[in-house]
Amino acid sequence: MSNVVYFLLVGRRFTPGLSSIKVHGSAKERDRILEMPEVLRGDYDVYLTTYEMIMTEEAFFTETFLVNLYMYLCSSY
Repeated sequence: MSNVVYFLLVGRRFTPGLSSIKVHGSAKERDRILEMPEVLRGDYDVYLTTYEMIMTEEAFFTETFLVNLYMYLCSSY
């Protein structure tokens, strides 16, 4: 079992109120995950990944999360 999967299971065990998803795996698997509407909207509390995956999918993480942060901040006013 990979460390990412282990941490995902431990996180779900100790923080059952938080939603989480694993962003890791082959390019095909990552593409499938990153195209999910709930991922694009930022619906999950925890996105569990590795440094290598953040660097590989940098555009997704910066663009998607910045847009979601902006929308959140705008709706707070």
